[in-house]
Order: sequence, then structure tokens, then C-alpha cells
Amino acid sequence: MWRIYYADGSTFDGEGHPKIPLGKCFQVQIIVQPDAHHRWQFLSFGDYYLWRSDKQRWFGIAGDLSAMMALTVDTPGITCLLWGSAMGDLEWEKIQQRVRQDFPEKDGERRNDRIRR
Repeated sequence: MWRIYYADGSTFDGEGHPKIPLGKCFQVQIIVQPDAHHRWQFLSFGDYYLWRSDKQRWFGIAGDLSAMMALTVDTPGITCLLWGSAMGDLEWEKIQQRVRQDFPEKDGERRNDRIRR
């Protein structure tokens, strides 16, 4: 099972290969998915998120549109593409709090978590 958190506060749950409606392909903030070494893996701060059927998991990537297009052409198994979005600190913190409630920190590895100053 994996869960996607969006900028508007909504979520989308799935299992296995994603069947995501077009309206849910944008403004992705965090993806939580099972991890072999930890219970959960948390992906965030991606400009794009790719589902690789050959790996059966999500990958977050940073870069401009041309970098994303080059990656999708050169990488086998990409069958779904989602778009991340920037948002303000207060809105981000609300989403992060919800993720922490849904998936307690001790249960997983957080990647790309916001660094506090």
C-alpha cells in the first residue's frame, strides 16, 4: 500500500501499479510507500514522482522538464508520472503533521524532510 499527499490536503491510496485519475497527477507533496529496510519510506520535495513497474515503487526526482523527459526516455519501466509543487511553510507543516499522525516517525525512514533552521 502507498499513499500520496497533495497540496490541498487530500490523499490518494493505492496498491501495486498506480491507477491515478488525471486530476490527481499534480501538486504532489509527499508519497509514503513500504520499504524493505524500514517499515515506510517518505518521499518529498520532488519536482516529479515516477512509478517504475520493474521496481514496483515510486521515485522522486528533482529537475526541470527537459531533465524529466530525458530520464523517462532513458529509464525502462516508468509507467506513471506525477508532478510536485512548491508551497508555503505553514501549509507544508500541516501536511507533514498529518503524515506524522498517519505514519509515526519510529516506523520509517524519512527522505528529504525539511531541515529546521
